[in-house]
Amino acid sequence: MLMFYTDSFWKRIIFASVLVNASPRTTEITMKKRILASLILPLSMLFMPAASAQTPIKEAEVEVKTEGQQVVYLKRADQSRMDGHYKVLDAKGNYQELYLKDGVKDGAYKRYDSKGKLLVEMFYKGGKPEGKFKFYHPNGKVSQTRSYAGGKKHGAWETFDAKGKKVGQESYENGENHGLWWKESKGADGSLIKEEIAWEKGEKRHVKHYKGGQLEGDYVEFNEKGGIAVKGQYVRGKKDGVWKHFDAAGKPTSEATFKMGVEVKK
Repeated sequence: MLMFYTDSFWKRIIFASVLVNASPRTTEITMKKRILASLILPLSMLFMPAASAQTPIKEAEVEVKTEGQQVVYLKRADQSRMDGHYKVLDAKGNYQELYLKDGVKDGAYKRYDSKGKLLVEMFYKGGKPEGKFKFYHPNGKVSQTRSYAGGKKHGAWETFDAKGKKVGQESYENGENHGLWWKESKGADGSLIKEEIAWEKGEKRHVKHYKGGQLEGDYVEFNEKGGIAVKGQYVRGKKDGVWKHFDAAGKPTSEATFKMGVEVKK
């Protein structure tokens, strides 16, 4: 119930302040502010939207179907589309947290292991992936990031090792492979091996391999139609062996042999 304070009430408050040598005018303003605040706060809380509670449900009670290009979540019992916030638990205690609108993902999606450790976090808009996705190593560090726009792959997709070092990247534009791709790994001798692929609007432009920071192994360049234009090999950063050039139809146009970077004349 709201209480309305009369002038006599305020006068008693002011009188009390005078007894402790406080300014009557200052005390009147201060006390009014405090009492009004005590009234407004409870009222404002009445109009705050309640947090949407998650509905726990077993994975066995959920059926996931693909309808056209959409993944739809249904209650297995009556085949109705699921709506609202859900916590879906599997038999091992792993679980998913997601919001469904008319059966499709809409908003944040997270997946956890049985101990509550975050494994994956994603975002969907109308059932389509949107924005940055993150995947995690068991130690909590990010293992992969992916990026989407309008349901299509867009931007950099990065891969990290368990220590957080970046060991690979893919790049997309409006769903097509585009830009520089690369990945690193360790050779049998412990040396760093790197593969590099350049893309342009879905077509390969070149493939290179590195070992210990130097070009090593197969090297290929591609023409605008996706055919091979140049093919050869590197050894410790130098051309070695037979190198061939091809025309747009794929026919060899020239050939040269190299020995550690020096062309061998026939």
